[in-house]
Amino acid sequence: MKKISGSTRTMISRSLQDDKRASLKNAAVSYAKKGFAVVPMHTVKNGVCTCHKGKACKNPGKHPANMNGVKGASARVSQVCEWWDANPLANIGIATGSVSGIIALDVDPRNGGDETLRSNIQSLGRLNCSTISRTGGAGSHYIFRMPKFDVRKDSGGKVFGPGLDLMSDGAIIIAPPSVHACGRMYTWKAGASLLAKSPTRLPKRWRVHIRSMQAVAKPLSTSTSDEIVTGSRNDALTRLAGAWQNTGMPPDAMLAALLVENKRRCKPPLDESEVAKIVKSVSKMPVNGRGAASKGDLAERVMRLLLDQDFGGGDHLIYSTDGRFWMFNGRHWDAIQESWLRGRVLSTVQGLPERGGPPPQPSLARSQHC
Repeated sequence: MKKISGSTRTMISRSLQDDKRASLKNAAVSYAKKGFAVVPMHTVKNGVCTCHKGKACKNPGKHPANMNGVKGASARVSQVCEWWDANPLANIGIATGSVSGIIALDVDPRNGGDETLRSNIQSLGRLNCSTISRTGGAGSHYIFRMPKFDVRKDSGGKVFGPGLDLMSDGAIIIAPPSVHACGRMYTWKAGASLLAKSPTRLPKRWRVHIRSMQAVAKPLSTSTSDEIVTGSRNDALTRLAGAWQNTGMPPDAMLAALLVENKRRCKPPLDESEVAKIVKSVSKMPVNGRGAASKGDLAERVMRLLLDQDFGGGDHLIYSTDGRFWMFNGRHWDAIQESWLRGRVLSTVQGLPERGGPPPQPSLARSQHC
C-alpha cells in the first residue's frame, strides 16, 4: 500500500478543519434563523480551553467568548456571522429562557443525573421530548417550549435532584456540532434535531412540579429591609405576622412564612418555638376589626380549596401515625414533604380573590389523577 505523504496529510487536515469551520458557522446561523439566541463559546484544542486560563480553566469549552456572555445572545444572522467569521471554531451556545422561547433539562450522569431522571420519570411520567441532544460527556439535553410562567434556572438540584439541572433565563446549553472537553462532538439524537423539529411542551405534571417547587423556595416577604438584629426580632416578626394576619392568612401558612423570614433576616434567628409563640399570639387578634369567626371561615375556605384542588376533596391526603403526610398519586401512596405542603397552602392563600392574586395552580398531587 502506497504511503500518504506529509504534504497530503497536511492538505487533508486543512480540508477537515475548513469543513469543521463551515459546519459550526452554518449551524449557528441556522439556529439563529429559527429564532434561537446564539452565543459564541470558547472551544477546546488538545483538551485545553481556548480561553486565557488555558489548562487552568475549570469549564473548558463551556463559557462565552463574547463580551456580554448570555446577556449578549443574539438571533440576528449578521451578528452571528460576524462572531464566527472572527472565531470560526467557536462552540455554539444557545441561551435558554424567554429570549429563545425554550427551557432544557440538562442530565449529567457524572453527578447521578441518569438515576435522578429515571426517578422523576417514575413519579412525574414520561417526558415525550421531540428535541434531544447528546453531549460529548455522555450527558443529554432535553429541550422544551418555554412554559407560560416564569421559570428560574436551577443548577443545584433543588427542583429535580442531583445531576438534573433546569436551564432557563440566564443559562446556556452547548449545541451540536460543538466539541466537548473530552474531544467528542455534541450530536442530536436521531430524528430529534432542534433544526428539524419544534420543541414540544413539557408535560403538565412536570410543569406543575417546577411551579410548586419554586413556589416553596421563594421567600414570602412584605418588606425589602435588611437583617433584623437582636433586640428588635420579636417586634419585627410580630409586625410582619400582623400584616399577614390582616390578609386572612391561616396560622399554619403564617408560621411557615415567618420561619422563612426568621431564618433569612434575623441575626441570629429566634428559636422556632419562639416564632410559633408569635404566630399563636397574633392569630388571636381580630382581622381588620373582625372576630375569630371570620378567621375560622377563611381558614376553612382555604383548606377546602386546597383539598378540592389538589387532593380529590381530601380523599387523596392522609396524615399517618408515622408523623408524615401521604398522598395518593393515582397508583400508590407517596410520602410528601411538609415544606412542599406548606408551599401549596401559601399558593392557595395568595390566589384568593381578596388578595388580588392569580387563581392557584393545580399541584402535582392533583395532576397525578386528573
